[in-house]
Amino acid sequence: MDASKYKSVAIKVAVYNKARPMAEADYCTMGGFIQKLIDDEYKFRQEEKKNAKVRKQITRVSKTSNERY
Repeated sequence: MDASKYKSVAIKVAVYNKARPMAEADYCTMGGFIQKLIDDEYKFRQEEKKNAKVRKQITRVSKTSNERY
């Protein structure tokens, strides 16, 4: 295994004990499970940023439209 491609992380035993059965049921390894959790959260946050920009633009347009009348 190429050690430059991996990092170790520490989690509390209680969290590990919750995550391990989920990992075994869905993704087989803790590494794969953690990767999926992080990938999902990353996508969620990217979508939230995108939505926030759209909401901001809509708000600007709404204020401009209201000022005309």
